[in-house]
Amino acid sequence: MQLRAILALVAGAVTLSSFADARGIGPGQYSLFGGLQQVCLNSDGTWYGTTFNFGGHWKKDLPSTRDKAELHGGYAMQGHGYQGYGNTAIMVRKAEAGQLYITWHDWFDDLSYETVLVGGRIDLVKLTCDPPFTGENTHAATQGN
Repeated sequence: MQLRAILALVAGAVTLSSFADARGIGPGQYSLFGGLQQVCLNSDGTWYGTTFNFGGHWKKDLPSTRDKAELHGGYAMQGHGYQGYGNTAIMVRKAEAGQLYITWHDWFDDLSYETVLVGGRIDLVKLTCDPPFTGENTHAATQGN
């Protein structure tokens, strides 16, 4: 419930590629913020990172409208001053003009790191996903590869 409250307070914009716009939000591999990270949305409602070791669950608000989605998940930190866990929440919404918008909130459990990213791109890379990234996380998901 706290996650929904946090997401409700945050707004941002990212344009999806025209192909992703036409097909809406659905299973496939997506590039977030111009390649900052890539994620795979599975048809069973789970997701994982293909360039960062994180994952969780995702859902569309209405099965009949493929233009709204929420992703939430977490990740462990290794090789970093903070040896705990990180959390990530991504909200996608469709504007009247047909563009899809995203807000990405990323934070550590102890709140030593917290950021909200807005204004980048999210693009459908391909329908068949790469395998999950299994390396160590030495930085936050929103700090790049």
